[in-house]
Amino acid sequence: MSLMKPNFEKDVVYLVQFPRPTTCPNMSPFCLKLETWLRMMEIKYEHVGNNFRTMSKKGQVPYIELNGEQLADSNLIIQELPGRFGKKSLDEHLSEEEKAQATALHALIEDKIFWNGFGFLAPSGRPMLEANGMLRDVPFFLKPIVVWKTIQYFTNRAYYHGIGRHSLQEIVEFEKKDLKALSILLGNKPFFMGEKPTTLDSTAFGHLAAAYFQKNPLKESGEVFDFLNKECANLVAFIKRMITKYYPDWNELAPESKEI
Repeated sequence: MSLMKPNFEKDVVYLVQFPRPTTCPNMSPFCLKLETWLRMMEIKYEHVGNNFRTMSKKGQVPYIELNGEQLADSNLIIQELPGRFGKKSLDEHLSEEEKAQATALHALIEDKIFWNGFGFLAPSGRPMLEANGMLRDVPFFLKPIVVWKTIQYFTNRAYYHGIGRHSLQEIVEFEKKDLKALSILLGNKPFFMGEKPTTLDSTAFGHLAAAYFQKNPLKESGEVFDFLNKECANLVAFIKRMITKYYPDWNELAPESKEI
């Protein structure tokens, strides 16, 4: 597979992900998770937009290119890079029990909360893509094709996962229940595992922020947004805390971002 950056700079991570929208640095929670983790680890990286075309050898984004090598899957990249750069893991201070708790929370976020939100994507269609500025760099004549392929992808993936077989209102109730559980587990702590940020915080931020800042015309999506603000205010405060700590350039990256 050819490289996106064949003339690479040594030890620079080239983060290949979806083009930047205008409302959030990336609408993919996995892309936003990995970009946040790179910032937390203070690893030098560059954003490379894939124009909705280039995928990893596993058929996914994000992926990275490092010193001429492609590494795929956000979780595997996070596992691999500390050793490549001689850095300590963000989780080094955690006990075995705390690591197990973090693993369980990671599963709640990526195996439940993510898929609940995914169920809103296909029904929202082109208006959602347009509202978030995701099509602004796509040539006019290609937009119908990109929209059609994207919505087909959302529809098929949601259906075969199972979430797409439920009504939108059923999905709303799933999402409320899972977000409330996450909110209770965060409690009054600044980060999910206590006073120090860990890998789990990059995961939580990626998924929560991508959902929070997404402009979605569906009333059901708006219902979840209102619930998050009213019933899970600590999660919203967590999003703001992470932006303040790791994204001093947030307004530059996301000029149409909602105010928190």
